[in-house]
Amino acid sequence: MNQIQIPYNFTPRDYQLDVFQALDGIEGKEETKCKRVFLMWHRRCGKDTMSAAYMFKEMFANPGIYYYFFPNYSQGKKVLWEQREIMSMLYGFHDYRNYGKPGSLIKTVNNQELKIELMNGSVFRIVGTDNIDTIVGTNPRGCVFSEYSLQDPKAWEYISPILAYNKGWAIFNGTPRGKNHFYHMYNNVKYSKNWHVSVMQTLYPEEENYTGLISNEMIDMEREAGKDEDVIAQEYGCSFSAAAKGSYYNDLIERARKQERVGEFPHEDSRWTETAWDLGYDDSTAVWFFQRLGSKIIVTDYYENHSQPLDHYIEMLQLKGYRYNTHHLPHDAGHTNYQTGKTTADLFDECLKSSRIGGRVNLLPRKNVQAGIDLTRHMFSRFWFNEGTTTKGLELLSLYHKRYDEKRQVFLPQPVHDHSSHCADAFRYLAMSDEENINENINIRVITNDNPYTY
Repeated sequence: MNQIQIPYNFTPRDYQLDVFQALDGIEGKEETKCKRVFLMWHRRCGKDTMSAAYMFKEMFANPGIYYYFFPNYSQGKKVLWEQREIMSMLYGFHDYRNYGKPGSLIKTVNNQELKIELMNGSVFRIVGTDNIDTIVGTNPRGCVFSEYSLQDPKAWEYISPILAYNKGWAIFNGTPRGKNHFYHMYNNVKYSKNWHVSVMQTLYPEEENYTGLISNEMIDMEREAGKDEDVIAQEYGCSFSAAAKGSYYNDLIERARKQERVGEFPHEDSRWTETAWDLGYDDSTAVWFFQRLGSKIIVTDYYENHSQPLDHYIEMLQLKGYRYNTHHLPHDAGHTNYQTGKTTADLFDECLKSSRIGGRVNLLPRKNVQAGIDLTRHMFSRFWFNEGTTTKGLELLSLYHKRYDEKRQVFLPQPVHDHSSHCADAFRYLAMSDEENINENINIRVITNDNPYTY
């Protein structure tokens, strides 16, 4: 009989072994097992190798469903599925193309869904958190969230109660990308007795948790090749303070904080409230609430939800209880639905009337995305944010970034579409609404309704 050790051909480094021991606890004593792990490790520290090794071990020891989450499907395919040296820890000396044959550990392999089923019934699957709906209704036993700083945190909100019920485990790994949800998770769990937290950096020899896996000479070579110092601080020093490269608005948000334009600026009942929307039909809808005070635009609130009907957002407007005068919708809300014969703007207007919420519907003109981003950046000094109600929105705005060309090592003049896009698009529409407010020559479509607030 052939014998194989899983994970195959894997010898953990000391700090990786610590993670295994924390998750496994003391044999026979379930209460000693740590169910949550946070790994902030520098580049080339073996985050995914170790995380995959532990997951593969668990798939044989405890049959069940196991998900390996990445920011998107294509990244998961590139980073893990196509990395034979990592996946071989599961296949062992068996070629996975021989799955289903006598002696094979693998029952089925689905290259389209990036899914593997073992002979013992365990299922492994790579999932992009930009499409979390693909696993709705499933029951995982263990999960890895790779490069969590770049992921949509709503995926964890969905998975966490399921894992809690199953007494399952989760590993979060990544490097910093500014002070986003990864940063907040670290601050929340770094002293928790229920979490195993590991931080490893290779940039500052005099500081703790220095690995030396990447020498200063190698890092200097990257500097000479043109790698930005902030990127080096993020990737090798695990710095949250480094500027988020490629971000459209992060620098402007930081400037607003320094100028004390992010603080306590609450909604004023005596002023009109306007809203700016990015409408999602099968994904997220984002809404910014704002009031005008002379040349200032006071951003008073932010709301976002996922896969909800229009009625849900109308009810949300009612619960907010603001005095609305204008609701700004994107140009595609003017497209006619062939089933109803009405546009989204028409339906929105009808809902406002029937609910007696008040406010007119303003259908914004179509505008080039980059031109809209340029306009937003130009106007940013006029924005004041009520921090208590816009924290989530500001976090997402800071993450909105340009696409990066790995081959040419340059940022491209177009944004990445991810979980920050809906928030950023709605904010761009907010800026466009102000452009219309000061430029009366733009031909806009306005749907008016009879409401108790005239202005």
